[in-house]
Amino acid sequence: MIEELAKGAFWRVRVKPHPGEGTFLSLSACRELVKGCQVRLRERPFPYFKPEKVKDVEGAIQCVHDGKTHREWWRMDPPARFEHYASLREDDPLTGDVFAEALDLLLDETTERGWDDYSGAVGVSSVLFQLTEYFTFLSGYVRALSENIKEFDVAIGLHGVRNRVLVEMDFEKKWNMIFKTGLEEIQIPERVFTRGELIAHADDLAVDTALHFYQGFHWTNPDRNHIEKEQQRFFQDPSDY
Repeated sequence: MIEELAKGAFWRVRVKPHPGEGTFLSLSACRELVKGCQVRLRERPFPYFKPEKVKDVEGAIQCVHDGKTHREWWRMDPPARFEHYASLREDDPLTGDVFAEALDLLLDETTERGWDDYSGAVGVSSVLFQLTEYFTFLSGYVRALSENIKEFDVAIGLHGVRNRVLVEMDFEKKWNMIFKTGLEEIQIPERVFTRGELIAHADDLAVDTALHFYQGFHWTNPDRNHIEKEQQRFFQDPSDY
């Protein structure tokens, strides 16, 4: 599955707790942790979890979801290290046409920049939504682990995005702009977060990270207040996302 995801654009997240008393979990405890920390901001819970799809693989639990509109792979081992890969919502057949339509409406204004060779889209709200899911999950994950684990290494990357354009498909949000990246991958360097940060400031961390990813597309001046308001919509009316 990872090899298939790597043929296109994909998200990758790696989380590693710093060693502490109570870090080592049984595989059944790993299952309960992931299941109990699932985020439900849209119809498809995050991360994908069905008991029959979660397998014991090489001393860890692993789940593969190869759906018609979404692909996902994740793994957790007894030290509670978590790794997650996912396809982009923009590439799902059910939503890809909407992004293509948004691009068509904007490309006339940008053809002088040579953007007719774009390789795909990345949505403004979609990036924010994915990162909000990640950090909301991490907040619950940290709460579920021993309080003796004080710090966590977190790395998040968006891979395979060279020549993709950042665009918003909902023009009521007034983000009718378009930016393009020449980077193959956009990442936040592996960073150490404290337990308190991940529990108390998950929403802010998601916005901070989204702004970093937008910069990778050369959008350098987004309105943070506007982004924060958009994020709150995810919690108020999750069925729209």
